[in-house]
Amino acid sequence: MTKTSFFKCSQVIALSKQGFSERDITGELHVPRSTVVGIIARYKEDGRVHDSSRSGRPCLLSIRDERFVVRMLNEPKSRCAAVVGRKLRAHGLRLCDETVRRCFRWQGLQSRAKRKKPLLTKKHRQKHLRWTKGVQEYEVEVWSHVIWSDESKFNVFGSDGRQYCWKNPTEPLRDCHVQPTVKYGGGSIMVWECMSWQVLEISTVLMAS
Repeated sequence: MTKTSFFKCSQVIALSKQGFSERDITGELHVPRSTVVGIIARYKEDGRVHDSSRSGRPCLLSIRDERFVVRMLNEPKSRCAAVVGRKLRAHGLRLCDETVRRCFRWQGLQSRAKRKKPLLTKKHRQKHLRWTKGVQEYEVEVWSHVIWSDESKFNVFGSDGRQYCWKNPTEPLRDCHVQPTVKYGGGSIMVWECMSWQVLEISTVLMAS
């Protein structure tokens, strides 16, 4: 839950004193109505605008520090909490890796497995852009001399992708919890197909591995 700033609380109190209703304040400041009700009630009770100090250990990071930690993810080679934690400790911030992960979660980030894509260097991107700009004005006559091709791999046994299952920690392993494998991956078939403007039929080439 995001904490309402002191400035926003002051705006709520100021509008309330001017005669604005709770619904009007919600629409004006884009603050939940329950938050507006709580701020006004706290102010009428003891004259406080901001929250009282809470018991327990204070947070190590301020809101500004949390935004700084998240921005570090955009730096080269800083794509995980462990690397960001080491850089922060080198700057004098005594934070463990789990604190960095909690900071990421508070900022709405979620951990996901990286998707595998072909490597594209800066040189590759420049060539792709140059080629795209060069062919965008091609006429139909030019495209009629182009051969279109694609390829797909089909596994003979199972899938080489990541599989998931739901399991109780105290439950023993069952067949539905195990992904069976065979030596050498089980083999696969690569299918390559192409077609052109003049020839509508599809030519297929099979390669087994």
